[in-house]
Amino acid sequence: MYNKVGYGFIHSGEYPKALEQFGKASAIVEKVLGKEHPNTAATYNNIARVYSSQGKSQKALELYEKALTIQEKILGKEHPNTAITYSNIAITYHHQGEYSKALELYEKALAICEKVLDKEHPDTATTYNNIANVYARQGEYSKALELYEKALAIQEKTLGKEHPYTATTYDNIANVYARQGEYSKALKLYEKALAIQEKTLGKEHPNTATTYNSIANVYGCQDEYSKALELYEKALAIREKVFGKEHPDTAATYNNIANVYGCQDEYSKALELCEKALAIREKMLGKEHPDTINTYNDFLLLKRLLKGAGGS
Repeated sequence: MYNKVGYGFIHSGEYPKALEQFGKASAIVEKVLGKEHPNTAATYNNIARVYSSQGKSQKALELYEKALTIQEKILGKEHPNTAITYSNIAITYHHQGEYSKALELYEKALAICEKVLDKEHPDTATTYNNIANVYARQGEYSKALELYEKALAIQEKTLGKEHPYTATTYDNIANVYARQGEYSKALKLYEKALAIQEKTLGKEHPNTATTYNSIANVYGCQDEYSKALELYEKALAIREKVFGKEHPDTAATYNNIANVYGCQDEYSKALELCEKALAIREKMLGKEHPDTINTYNDFLLLKRLLKGAGGS
């Protein structure tokens, strides 16, 4: 019961409430079934998933590893639930910028999914998506697109064209098109994803915020700054409400808004937001994370531009 309610709160992006419910479930399961039962591992996974969504990577990793130890021992290394935990750990490494570690675990999960579940199972599609995300982050766009298309074909067939997971894949493909400068293709897919997300998840869900953010990125690249700012502010309001002001996704939106102000020569406003984003990323991701390094470089550039413009 507590787990079911917790999933509902995750679905709506209410992470503190989800954490409370999963914590209650975990206490009961540990007491009734013991600390080495697969159901106990599942509750650890659920709590870890919330921590990961909140940007608390270290807490998430500790619980994922705890779950994995139980699953490998009780279920075996080729069980679908074990594969899910490999993927969850990989996602956390991905967020930390440790792409080789992430890929290794994703490939492990994929081998299990293809062998045990089927090549057209939704979990297999999710793993294709995850691996593609790493390739896209590394700039290997053709590899990424190939896997996204593979995932999309499965999701449209098994889940339908209006499922939130299908929407996520539309978003992912659009991200690649945007990075390649194919903005009209990207916008078309973002709008498709957004329509699904607003309908199935609601206008205040984190996934919806991500798509607002992505569409704003495209408008920014096309110098349509007022449109970009409007959507960034929309995304920011959701992220501050759902995640709080110190989450990496919130920092990303501060950074994006700063870029728009920078492009409009409003260096003082840009610097203030960039500094805000940098502080969060250094705290939550660490100084060596690629996103932190990029924000630090933006910060230095804005300081030089402000000084050149006669600011302090």
